Amino acid sequence: MITAFDATTSESQTTELLVTADGAASSFVPFADVFTSAAPLFTVNVTSAASPAVQLTRTGSNNLTVRFMRQTIA
Repeated sequence: MITAFDATTSESQTTELLVTADGAASSFVPFADVFTSAAPLFTVNVTSAASPAVQLTRTGSNNLTVRFMRQTIA
């Protein structure tokens, strides 16, 4: 789960993201994308590699406070 808050506009966004990896490649599916503004505050990309990396890109110019929560299911 990724949560971002824009203190300038008091807007927030929360995105749940399912990332799967099999040791050779990875894939991701964002779901439950909820935001309080007219448009998302950020976009998400995950590298397709054995060890995936989550990359977040803000869509506006304001600074965001971002928090990640990770849950591993083995």
